[in-house]
Amino acid sequence: MSAFAGVMITAGVLFGEAGTFLLVIAGVGVAPIFPTMMAVTAKLFSDEIDLAMTAITTVMGIIMMPTNLLVGAIIARTRPVFTDLYGEAGVRLAYSAGYLCLGLFCFGAFVFALLLRKKQKKAGQLV
Repeated sequence: MSAFAGVMITAGVLFGEAGTFLLVIAGVGVAPIFPTMMAVTAKLFSDEIDLAMTAITTVMGIIMMPTNLLVGAIIARTRPVFTDLYGEAGVRLAYSAGYLCLGLFCFGAFVFALLLRKKQKKAGQLV
């Protein structure tokens, strides 16, 4: 699902205004990630489900804050540069840079999910 979201976000940015609907469709890939992760956590850590879910939710919040800050910083720092170079079109390019960063995060999540799946399969814990 994260790879799907990454593809939709990247394609949406590359197609410009014509690809705006792809950014919306990317939500179809993002939405199931959290509940699926919680279901897998519940199955893997059924004895300590409260602790596991609390820890994962806390870590997700800690990771999401700097990534949101990074996306905002990319937009804020690239907007003056792009507007100096391209005028008003530079604002759109700055937001595109921020969205591309989100797409890269989705692809990163996909890679880590593959690595985790491989590790779980090797340990016989595949859910």
